[in-house]
Amino acid sequence: MAISIEASEIEQSIKAGKAWLVRPGTGGVDWSRQHGKKIIAISYENIDLNQFFDKNGEYLDSKSKENFRKAIDKEIPADTIFKKGAAGRKTAISEHLINYHSFVKIQKGDLIFAKGPKKILGIGRVTSDYIYDGNQSEYYHTYMVDWSDHEKIP
Repeated sequence: MAISIEASEIEQSIKAGKAWLVRPGTGGVDWSRQHGKKIIAISYENIDLNQFFDKNGEYLDSKSKENFRKAIDKEIPADTIFKKGAAGRKTAISEHLINYHSFVKIQKGDLIFAKGPKKILGIGRVTSDYIYDGNQSEYYHTYMVDWSDHEKIP
């Protein structure tokens, strides 16, 4: 059953930094599956973020940041072609670092805005800690979410 999220809760969550915009796949392509499974998930690389971050999204120790960068560097093949060559690869690695670091900061009770190409597909409340599932074909990085009735988004 869909939960109810009032406009005032959305406003408070945004002001408190407890609201997150997440794409369920490029252009929202995985929205139907994620909505049905009551999750929000991102793909990126098959790396367990629990190796590098605590439950608050902070690095575990002084070496975690460098080890995380190395893990991402290893997952993005050196021969991957980017629009800007080597600079494009460095940019891609930096973007992955930022996106992952943001994703692991999500907490139970935070609001998720599932973003499609032109609109918000759904709003939900996070009900779990970060979950890594390396057995998926993609979308390894997940949170459980109670979705609101997305047809009635305030």
